[in-house]
Amino acid sequence: ARSPSRVVNGLINSPIDATNTASVGYVYRSPGPKHFMLSPRGSEGGDDEMEASVDRLDEVPLIASRHHYRGSRGLRGASLMSGSLSLGLHQSSRLGQLTLRQKVERVSEGIELLRQAHNEAVYTSQSRCDDLWRDIQAVNESVAQCKEEATASAREQHQYVDELKAILEGHIRRSETCIMHIQNQVEKVAKRQDRLERAVQLLEAQVLR
Repeated sequence: ARSPSRVVNGLINSPIDATNTASVGYVYRSPGPKHFMLSPRGSEGGDDEMEASVDRLDEVPLIASRHHYRGSRGLRGASLMSGSLSLGLHQSSRLGQLTLRQKVERVSEGIELLRQAHNEAVYTSQSRCDDLWRDIQAVNESVAQCKEEATASAREQHQYVDELKAILEGHIRRSETCIMHIQNQVEKVAKRQDRLERAVQLLEAQVLR
């Protein structure tokens, strides 16, 4: 007999064949992770037997999600996905057919799957940290290069300003020299004009005599 499919936490649980649950080493892997615990239960013979309890199984999902990372400089994206983590424990009534050793093996396998998922998450996180560290180093190198370029540009601008200032000061000195020369020429012309005026006055006086 097969149990109907159910949708739990956004995941579809496929039906389980009841005839296969009693086989040794059978592990049912559903699309989502499961949570379980061992609890003592009295058997028909009166002896206590360890049994896996799956009460409220579908309400306690493990953290297994997919994360996508992308960078502004064309970094490769890394995904973290621990899917298909499950154990072959679906209903308490069917677990009664398993021996204690089989249950312990199921528990050990589940722990191993969780350990693998944890190692994968650690590896992915470390890879992402390494990528971010390389990005930070690249940004620091770019900033240092920009600072060097800005310093060189500022040095060139100061040099250009100094050269322009020297040229303008030279033009100012030459202009002042030209102005002084013109003033001297004007004074000489004024003196000649005075001498000519006196000479003309003397000639007029001689003519009138």
